[in-house]
Amino acid sequence: MNPQAYHLLLGILTIMTNKDRYIHIKKILDKLFPNAQLELVYEDDYQLFVATILSARCADKTVNEKTPAFFKKYPSFSALSHANNFELITYLKDITYAESKAQQLISSALIITEKFNGTLPPTIIDLLALPGIGRKSANLIVSELYNTPAIAVDTHVSRVSQRIGLAPQKDLFEQEKHLMRIIPQTDWIRFTRQAILFGRYICTFNAPKCTNCSAKEFCNTYTPNTPDEPSLF
Repeated sequence: MNPQAYHLLLGILTIMTNKDRYIHIKKILDKLFPNAQLELVYEDDYQLFVATILSARCADKTVNEKTPAFFKKYPSFSALSHANNFELITYLKDITYAESKAQQLISSALIITEKFNGTLPPTIIDLLALPGIGRKSANLIVSELYNTPAIAVDTHVSRVSQRIGLAPQKDLFEQEKHLMRIIPQTDWIRFTRQAILFGRYICTFNAPKCTNCSAKEFCNTYTPNTPDEPSLF
């Protein structure tokens, strides 16, 4: 695209509303990831809960490699609530912040066992009261387990939403609220899954694949190769 055409397109995108922008982005994401699914491997509420806590600042691939042995040793909230912290950490090799996550898992398992009879609570409010669970994790759990409409803003969703101009805010909660306003509720779960995959494999933090990205025309950080090209963040 030559510079003149680019600046004309930029002018059109500038006056485009966020809802209009989402309509275009949705078509791109639907084409790229028509059957987007969460990449964490789990079989029930307990396993998703554990995997979600372990996945904070840690690659899903690493979590999926570690959880089979973990679940064999600790197959339920009850078993986890009686775990020894030092022994549990041995099952979390290569998991980031293993020590703090181990304590969070044991503390949460104890609460779930005593207060909720060993069943993961289905509401965001109750989930947020558990150690290790923030808004992203709570939203992910209720959307995946109970099909409750929610947008889970993790690092991928946040980065993608900023770059393609859907949510310019830096604060994750503000981004979540903004995305909820411009994206139809029926798309919240689908968008979360697609944006995570888009950020993980295309719009990466380092060396994003901008040249071949089908959403680059909508990206706030991509321009043709010109002297005033802004740096990707």
